[in-house]
Amino acid sequence: MHSQFWRFWTQIEIHPGATIASGVFIDHGAGLVIGETAVVEKGVMLYHGVTLGGTGKDVGKRHPTVREGALVSAHAQVIGPIEIGAKAKVGAGAVVVSDVPSDVTVVGVPAKIVRVHGKKDEPIIHQEEEKREYYVNKMEHAKEASHRSSSL
Repeated sequence: MHSQFWRFWTQIEIHPGATIASGVFIDHGAGLVIGETAVVEKGVMLYHGVTLGGTGKDVGKRHPTVREGALVSAHAQVIGPIEIGAKAKVGAGAVVVSDVPSDVTVVGVPAKIVRVHGKKDEPIIHQEEEKREYYVNKMEHAKEASHRSSSL
């Protein structure tokens, strides 16, 4: 009830179970949503319309972890138990569904790496994206195997 009252007044919805460090900066917070198991570390910047949400498929840790000094731009959607690395940047309107390494910039739907350490280094970007895709595929196969074995 208390969180709903403040949501009405501020247009910001932060679940009481979310872990938010000191020094988090919320700029023009209207429409911001932070889910129950989300973790937001110190020095993070969140802009209006950002969602740190769950997929509804996971149990336990269901929401993102945003590491120290990361920036999540306006209307970005960060979904599921994923991690945004330290000093990473998420572009406006991006949909992030897999881990983002430290000190990279991601944009788009789904979010893809466009900068590493502030530079557009094509070979490194390609290498990082291949790693991300490899781990996403491994996780999907593991989930499928888990579902098959639980139905036996």
